[in-house]
Amino acid sequence: MKYLLSCALLLQVLSGRAQMTLEHLDIGFTTDHTPKQEYVYVREKLKLYVIKGKSSLDKAVDDKTDYAPLETAISNNWIKITEVSQGGEVNQLLFENTSKSTVILQMGDVITGGKQDRVVKEEKILKPGEKAFVGVYCVEQGRWNSGSAGTAQFKAYHSKISNDVRRTMVKEQSQQAVWRDVAKVNSKNKTGSSSGTYAAISKNEATQNEIQQYVDFYLKAFKGSKDIVGLLAVSGDQIIGCDIFGTTKLFQANVRQMLNSYATEAVLNGAEVTISDAAVNQYLEELLANEAQQVEILNKKGSSLKSNGKNLKISAF
Repeated sequence: MKYLLSCALLLQVLSGRAQMTLEHLDIGFTTDHTPKQEYVYVREKLKLYVIKGKSSLDKAVDDKTDYAPLETAISNNWIKITEVSQGGEVNQLLFENTSKSTVILQMGDVITGGKQDRVVKEEKILKPGEKAFVGVYCVEQGRWNSGSAGTAQFKAYHSKISNDVRRTMVKEQSQQAVWRDVAKVNSKNKTGSSSGTYAAISKNEATQNEIQQYVDFYLKAFKGSKDIVGLLAVSGDQIIGCDIFGTTKLFQANVRQMLNSYATEAVLNGAEVTISDAAVNQYLEELLANEAQQVEILNKKGSSLKSNGKNLKISAF
């Protein structure tokens, strides 16, 4: 009897936590694996499948915190980011939230300055006044100094890194692999710098204009929607990424940078979409079937951001 009771309690706990599943999310596919019209949008080399929150999602997440993305925190001087010591540490930085807002750091956030530009490699929440050492990768291999300003602080948010580099960060977990893929981005974009920084991508106006056209197209398509919480992106015959947030507010605060990441990969590496809707449907059903399976998938090829034991965001590749 005690064993049965323990199992029942465990199932109840898991049920309460498993908000990022088909129980609370609507992927918009019919029984013949065809997406409904309002759940799929395509522009040239990038096709996006919309994931919507059901009415039960808000209750399942039950989080009313007003989260600020790192981009917002930096632009408002709400956060201080420095090298961990005078000598610095390539794969770690010190973040201090000096504001009264709760700040979200996300895997793929590129920041410039310090002794070399970096990209955040983990998902983390910084509460007001909180300090934390955060894992990062270098995205500027040829520099290790503070420049003429003589400061080891980071003053600017650049962008979400190209989705293919995000995928490498998750799957290979290697500084060498990140440097390799940053170099590929700059080579394909025909941009570069003496230090090899990822931020050099912004030098190619033609590429930036093309990326922006994708971003603007999808922002216009999603305008007015009050229930979108996630996107799955495909290009060519590949699913290139999937990002789902726990609330529509979080999605709206992050959608522009997500689109920039997807579009950058599509512009530099993409191809005409050939992957089938059925393959996408199967991928989403496997990812969102249940929490235990989702955890296993994300441990191999994804990441998650949790608050009070509940997912605020999941990313899969």
